[in-house]
Amino acid sequence: MLDRQVSEATLAQFVGSIDPKALKHLIVTGLVRRLPDEDQLIPATGALTQTIVAELAPARRQALADRVVEWLQQAPTFRASDAAPYAAALSNHGQAIRLLEQAASEAEARGEGERALGLLVQLLDRLEAGIPDAKSLGVRRRIATLRLYQGQYQACEEMLHQITARRGAPELEDLKLLGLVKRAQRRPAEARAFYDRALATLPADPSDPTYLYLCNERSQTFLEEGAVQQAADLYQQTHAATRKLSAQKRGLVPNNNLGMALARLGKYDEAVRFYQEKLSQFGAQQRLASSIHGQLGAVHLQAGHTDAALAAFTRAWELAMATGDHHSALPLLENMVTLLQKKGAYSTALGHAERSLQLRAAGAPEVDVARSLLTVATLYLNLGLLDLAARYLIQAMRLARRCGKYSLLGWTHITFGYLHKEWGRLMEALNDFEETIAIGESRQDSHLIRWGCYGAVDLMLDNGELEEALPYLQQLDVKMTGDADQEFQMRHALLTEKLAVMKQPHPEEAIEAALEKLTDQCATNSWQDLLWEIEHLRGVYHHKRDETEAALLHLRRSQEIIETMAANLSEEYRTSFLAIRSRARVQADLDTLTRAHQRAAAVTSGKTATSVTGPHEPGK
Repeated sequence: MLDRQVSEATLAQFVGSIDPKALKHLIVTGLVRRLPDEDQLIPATGALTQTIVAELAPARRQALADRVVEWLQQAPTFRASDAAPYAAALSNHGQAIRLLEQAASEAEARGEGERALGLLVQLLDRLEAGIPDAKSLGVRRRIATLRLYQGQYQACEEMLHQITARRGAPELEDLKLLGLVKRAQRRPAEARAFYDRALATLPADPSDPTYLYLCNERSQTFLEEGAVQQAADLYQQTHAATRKLSAQKRGLVPNNNLGMALARLGKYDEAVRFYQEKLSQFGAQQRLASSIHGQLGAVHLQAGHTDAALAAFTRAWELAMATGDHHSALPLLENMVTLLQKKGAYSTALGHAERSLQLRAAGAPEVDVARSLLTVATLYLNLGLLDLAARYLIQAMRLARRCGKYSLLGWTHITFGYLHKEWGRLMEALNDFEETIAIGESRQDSHLIRWGCYGAVDLMLDNGELEEALPYLQQLDVKMTGDADQEFQMRHALLTEKLAVMKQPHPEEAIEAALEKLTDQCATNSWQDLLWEIEHLRGVYHHKRDETEAALLHLRRSQEIIETMAANLSEEYRTSFLAIRSRARVQADLDTLTRAHQRAAAVTSGKTATSVTGPHEPGK
């Protein structure tokens, strides 16, 4: 009956004789609405449920719920979810359980994870109102799994411990889920301990899909801890064993992540082929296809294939959201945000980052909420909305300190450094970058040290402090050994060439070749936010060499890239985006050089005109 128009007579027929005063009350409160000039009523969604619960005695409540459900079931398009709101009040215990169970399954099939979770909680309450049995334990596992997919890791773990307390010891399915929770919480060693316990309950049988599944999960923990070759070897063994299984059994072992291990070993083509083969097998299963597309995106990302990576992550995210798998959707969103930032699509990235924050706020660990806050803050900073960026940064720093997550604290200091730089508070910015370096050194985190040094050099060069930049650049040079991050290698090269251009009154020709190579690499990877910086530096280089036409050409290219990036933003962000100091400087340099060039051309033109039309020398 929900969302259907019914007459008062029909309404009375299925709820019994309804008091006119009660009906008037329903209309006044908005629970039932009368259409103008018609003898038609529209019940609000769940209106009868709310009325039954709030205003009627238990016996009357049951009678009305029974009648409503009986009436709903007569519809040819009946779904269990239509009757689920009334299940709690039904007199028939078995019928209520069947309706809630079917409604939860319908919601899961439609990808409505939160709704399915709510229905399963109601089902558990109804089951345990009688005598708890094996069915209630199965429902608890379904609740735990959905909480995992929703990113509610602590609640998932608590439910699993409740199951263990009832059974006396965790069963195989519980150990598998506990391992997944620990992996989601980035605790691979703890996850492997659960998988080892699960494997100890099984014979080492390579023809058993469950055994192979657990071996693959164990391999993933090795990969997450950096033992890449060990992970690859175990993955190879399980992959070979899985190929020998029947098609039906192979479908039970979809979680082999050999491709990622191959990518980490630099074997990108083999990795892509591996995941394409998996898609041909499991592409019709949305949840599995989402996972495979996500892994394929990660391979493309490592290989530097930015557009292919973004396409794969986007498809994986769409499938994860369609199935209600927020647990998988969150890291996909983070990867999409990172790639969109590299392409300069900041407002699109912001929408995804805010969605990620919204999902994490539903129950993720504080450290993950802090990461999302930091991402949103970084995007606001890139868009030039400095006050908003500061608010989110302060919240991120509070959570990072409370969690004792020093790596995250270091990244927050880096972002504060760029915020203070934009505000013109140079010493505070330098203090932030030095704090990042100090945290990196105390935690032996080379990644933080590199970015802290990079920020300090960038700050010093932008303010003409060349000698002060040198010690940080030298420290960065040492830390670049063995760095496989292609984008950061380009950033390092850009700083090196920038210092060379600024130091030399008449920069040498070799610098142009290096800058041209960087331009080609950035264009290939669609890294627009680096490309305009390189074009700007090329303009400065040619200007210092008195090559004005070339200087103007590259400054115009730089400004065109910035304006194209701005055009792709939402209108509300364009002005603030263009006002960022470093971007505004490109327009200022272009205007200054253009005016100087025009004046020089005018002077030259004037001299030429004088020499052609001026007076003849006396006597000639």
